[in-house]
Amino acid sequence: MSSAGNMPWPLEPVLDMDDIQGIAVPGFLKPHQILLGIRYQRKEADMASLRTLLAKLTPDISTAADTLRDRREHRQLAKSPSSKSSDQKQKTVFPPLVAIGFGYQGLFDLAVGAALIPSVAYKNGMVARSALLGDSTTPGTPGNPTTWSVGKPSEELDILVVVAGDDRKSVRLRADEIVKAFVATGAKINEQVGNVRDDVEGQVGHEHFGFDDGVSQPGVRGRASGADDDFITDRYVDRSQFPAAALYGYPGQDLVWPGEFVIGYPQTGPDPLIPGPVLEPSPWWMRNGSYLVYRRLLQDVGLFWRTMRDEAERLSTLPGFDKMDEKTLASRLVGRWPSGAPVNRVPEGDDEDLGENSFANNHFRFDFQHACLEAHRRQGPVSAGRGGSGRTDVPACRTHPQGEHARCALGYGRAQLHL
Repeated sequence: MSSAGNMPWPLEPVLDMDDIQGIAVPGFLKPHQILLGIRYQRKEADMASLRTLLAKLTPDISTAADTLRDRREHRQLAKSPSSKSSDQKQKTVFPPLVAIGFGYQGLFDLAVGAALIPSVAYKNGMVARSALLGDSTTPGTPGNPTTWSVGKPSEELDILVVVAGDDRKSVRLRADEIVKAFVATGAKINEQVGNVRDDVEGQVGHEHFGFDDGVSQPGVRGRASGADDDFITDRYVDRSQFPAAALYGYPGQDLVWPGEFVIGYPQTGPDPLIPGPVLEPSPWWMRNGSYLVYRRLLQDVGLFWRTMRDEAERLSTLPGFDKMDEKTLASRLVGRWPSGAPVNRVPEGDDEDLGENSFANNHFRFDFQHACLEAHRRQGPVSAGRGGSGRTDVPACRTHPQGEHARCALGYGRAQLHL
């Protein structure tokens, strides 16, 4: 039998951690965030002020190195026996993380060479492509771009700033500082506050439909330094278990080549252990950059659960569905029980211990032919309810490694009761 050292382990690249934004790698994943949508003025004096502000703000943008260090320090603190005391938690304050992104027009008016960016989707923007995502094409109806709270036609964002942190107060203070600075340049600001839900007992971190969110995220391949084991995504599968140890971070957590998230690195190819083609940056300054999608969705909680109740009642009269109820039906559509436990592993009912176990809640085979309709939480609009009306945040099924993407979703607005 060959030893683990003789196995064809993938050679993962060292990422330029000081030039990549942390929101792309390894990702913020913070419970409290404020998104600042900015539309700046095109007058010469305002543009000059804006350029000066952006230069001052640049050192405050959280790099991949900053964000990975923040994550590792959080995990180390969580392991410390003293971390369980409330006094220790209050003393340990991590500063908020900050990210910035530019819409195409906003970047075009600021940077030479922006027209060379090859992405048609980026250049066209969300308004032009909303119908492809299932949004209404009738002006004035819910979901149509004319009704959007942010980014509607003629009001597309030039800049998006994300402030993310562990507590509401520090995030609020940092966001207010940034807003004040941009307003001084004549810019108009749209603000969206998002927080992990903590308003319903027993459902901390659950999205509005009541399901635990963020259970399944791909892991990014690559190293943070030249050290052989300084992986950006921690590895928990024993090296003797090849090829599983080379394919997963946590058991079942796919490791994806960094070019799926960051420009200038290998993408995922047909063999997940071999680096695929590199998407070369165009223009050159796009290297280490990434694309960010800001998608604001409305969840009709009452309609969703009324639909589940009505459909479960109808199905329960059919052969083979005598035990169907609204919770079971909803969980089969989502692919997970409210706790995050995969229906694939526990088809008869929820298992909260499994849902909370990071070493087991993704440890199953994702099979497009046999898995539930929604394998795990991903973002994409679908129809729900009678006549296909209503909107919800139920995501699409993972079907292929090249379809992987990282998603950070936070709730906004008040929780709704299941009516």
